[in-house]
Order: sequence, then C-alpha cells, then structure tokens
Amino acid sequence: MLSEDQFMETYIPVRLECEGEYMLSTWDDAVEAAEARGMNKHHVWAIVCGDDDDTLYAAPGFHHVNVLGFIMTEKPWETGLEDAVWMEDDFEREEEFDLDRCCNEMMEGNPNA
Repeated sequence: MLSEDQFMETYIPVRLECEGEYMLSTWDDAVEAAEARGMNKHHVWAIVCGDDDDTLYAAPGFHHVNVLGFIMTEKPWETGLEDAVWMEDDFEREEEFDLDRCCNEMMEGNPNA
C-alpha cells in the first residue's frame, strides 16, 4: 500500500477548479469530470473510511462500502489492485472531534455509501 505522500507524488490528485477541493460525491460525476479533462475511469479513485482506524484510503475505481466520495488523478491506475492512504490518522485532534462520526455523517448524505 502506498503512503499518503507516495500516492500524492505518484498519482497527483486533480484539484477541482470550482470548489478548490479534490472530491466529487458520485462515481458518475467523477467519471464525467475525468472525461471532460480527456481522462477515463482509470483516473477515478474512491475515498473510503477504514474499518480498523480513522485513516481514509484511496481505492481504484468504483466501490460501494464506506465511500465518502471520488477523486481524479493525473496518472491512471493500472491493475485495480493499487491501494493508497488518502489521509492517515496520524494527527493530534481535540477529544470532541470524532472522525468515525464525521465519516458516518458524510456517508448518510451520500448515495454511494
């Protein structure tokens, strides 16, 4: 599995012009945005919540479970077996912040979750 830094350097996530962020809420929106940039679905990754910790992962292609949204990368994935850390749970945070709760709340409003 690629580290967060390795993923960012190798695949280079595409920042969305209008929002200044990376993530789109649906697979269809992400594929459409990729195609508008001359890319294909091999440039689209699902961002998923981890089961064992609060780390977020980038998984190539379409996924159903624990999906927060989808991102595009400049470099396409090749085999579909590539996995990477999107945001590692290695930061200090205040006690009242609960990433699990945050992930659950985000997924409640996401039709892909």
